Amino acid sequence: MEYFISFMVGIFILLVITFLFKISTKIIIKLLLNAIAGGIAIFIINFFGDPFGISINLTLFSAIIVGMFGMFGILLLLLIG
Repeated sequence: MEYFISFMVGIFILLVITFLFKISTKIIIKLLLNAIAGGIAIFIINFFGDPFGISINLTLFSAIIVGMFGMFGILLLLLIG
């Protein structure tokens, strides 16, 4: 649960930065949707991989990496961890 809260706080901070620097909303929305999809993918991997000792910490950074790079991002995070 604490991962989810920190993930949502990270998304909120990203939105605030977006409005402060006037970054294109379309780009940020795409990045946020990919980050949410990445967070869901990490959650699924942690759920099914936990019995085998496979897990990835769910942070905004890891969700964005998985959202941007897809399966390669998951493999990258597994190799780093």
